[in-house]
Amino acid sequence: MKTQIYKDWEDKYYNEKVVNIKDFFNKEDLQNLEELGISIEDKRCTRYEYEILRQKLITYYDENEDDEEALSYKKKIEDTKVSKTDFRKIVNVFDKIADEYVYA
Repeated sequence: MKTQIYKDWEDKYYNEKVVNIKDFFNKEDLQNLEELGISIEDKRCTRYEYEILRQKLITYYDENEDDEEALSYKKKIEDTKVSKTDFRKIVNVFDKIADEYVYA
């Protein structure tokens, strides 16, 4: 049985519109996101929608991963037209959005 605290959290997570992600990116950033298969709509999104976009982004994250299953989901940024510098810039923006809007 769900507690009221959980129900309130769940409602906020799935339904409360917290931020328009598109506002944080310029045209080049949006093109790079498209190159990575990530479309950013011009609308306020929920925490849940943010998490979906972030998960798509971090499939390209270049880190030392020992888990074979996790590696099977990873994509190489080198296989795209997006530079590592531009990719890191986008990740930093997503982190800023998380800190200021999603997990605040």
